[in-house]
Amino acid sequence: MVFKGNLNGTAVLYTNGVGGVTHDTTDLSGSGSASFWSEFVQSSSSNSLALVAFNNFPYTGSSMPNAQFYSLFTVGAKTVAGFSPSANGVSVSFRSGSATYWSPQATQNAQSNFIITDTQQINDGSGIIKVRIRATFNLRVVNQSTGAMKTITDGVFVGTFAKD
Repeated sequence: MVFKGNLNGTAVLYTNGVGGVTHDTTDLSGSGSASFWSEFVQSSSSNSLALVAFNNFPYTGSSMPNAQFYSLFTVGAKTVAGFSPSANGVSVSFRSGSATYWSPQATQNAQSNFIITDTQQINDGSGIIKVRIRATFNLRVVNQSTGAMKTITDGVFVGTFAKD
């Protein structure tokens, strides 16, 4: 997994550690919404260093169909999640120094974007549907401790998402 960007002049870069993939699904009477995230976890402390999430995508049936899962990760610009916890779209959180930054708390602007530039389905024999993406992004983020808004530019993310 790779997560990098420029946070108001400070480089943010994560290229090692334990990469994890997981998802969270809420099943409501045969349909629901699913969120999928790829998280970069510090191996020594289990702290989250960087996380990219695709949040709250509705589906019908007992689980999200594989084709719908893959369609979330097609090449192109993606919707950036808004303030609401139930909003669907992409969100980013990461640590820089001792601060944690999160994109859904920030008001995005015309320069904000998350663009998937490459996608690859992974068949590793596990029976779990997986996809690896490469994306670029420019997002406004909020320091969770101070509330200060900053911008992360020239962002690059490479990570894997799983539907298990």
